Amino acid sequence: MFNIGDRAETERRFSKADLEDFGRLSGFAPENGQVPEPLLAGMISDLLGTTLPGEGTMYMKQKTDFKARGQADETVVASVEITRIREDKQLINLKTRCLNSRGDVLSEGEALVIHPGVGN
Repeated sequence: MFNIGDRAETERRFSKADLEDFGRLSGFAPENGQVPEPLLAGMISDLLGTTLPGEGTMYMKQKTDFKARGQADETVVASVEITRIREDKQLINLKTRCLNSRGDVLSEGEALVIHPGVGN
């Protein structure tokens, strides 16, 4: 079902209005039209839970290094890639990354998840 090297990505453009809504809802005011780190992390969470590995995914841990901030109205591309599969424990390790439209790394890290479809 899953293979090392399987990859998924999504892209999103956060408008100034999106950032204002986030600030209002979270109490965290984005600075100078910059995309807050939780929105980047949310893009990764969305991919893990809906696309790869997808439905049934349970988080074990995630590590993210935030390197730069995206800007309002700039396309952000988030991706996950399977780097290791441990069928005996139903575990999947993934590399995570967010880039801006210029290819600058906004965040990179890794995630460890359990998925019931591993080893079946």
